[in-house]
Amino acid sequence: MKQKKQLFEKGDCGYINQHKIRQLFITLISLIMVAVIFYTGVLRYHNTKSIFTVIAAVAAIPTAKVAVSYLVMMKYKSCDRPFYEEAVRLAPDSLILADLLISSTENILPAPVAVIRDNSVYLFTGLETDSIKKSETYIRTILETEARVTNVKLFNRQEAFFKGISMLNGNAPGKFDETIKKLLLIYSL
Repeated sequence: MKQKKQLFEKGDCGYINQHKIRQLFITLISLIMVAVIFYTGVLRYHNTKSIFTVIAAVAAIPTAKVAVSYLVMMKYKSCDRPFYEEAVRLAPDSLILADLLISSTENILPAPVAVIRDNSVYLFTGLETDSIKKSETYIRTILETEARVTNVKLFNRQEAFFKGISMLNGNAPGKFDETIKKLLLIYSL
């Protein structure tokens, strides 16, 4: 019997790749619908001054929203499965999120893996070292709106990230861990 394809949710490893495909499909279908509506009016009335043009223009607005979402995510990819599994192995009792694209007004912070434990957040990212402190401050700011955060740490080297999350194992779960997880998912694309 054929297995049903798994749908990934935000925070799952593989979400970005699957979401990009879904967004591309929706964008293409929407563009086709807009074109069909527009050209139906042109064929019916032999000009562009009809209600069909207005309907097509209004339908183009959500189409553009979906297209922009796809274009923003296009350059990112899902984290490597072995890297994610190693993080799960090193921090088995922690909350682990994958494939986060945390948005701000200035840029997008790619975080392939985030580990949450004891009100602390450890994120792996591909950022340059000079951008890390600014990003840590931003993440702390958004999280402290609803949760007390002990530590926000970004790593751009795998060895340092794995060492950091393995040290979290001795800590007890934090009171705000679930809230931190929800906030990270809210601010992620």
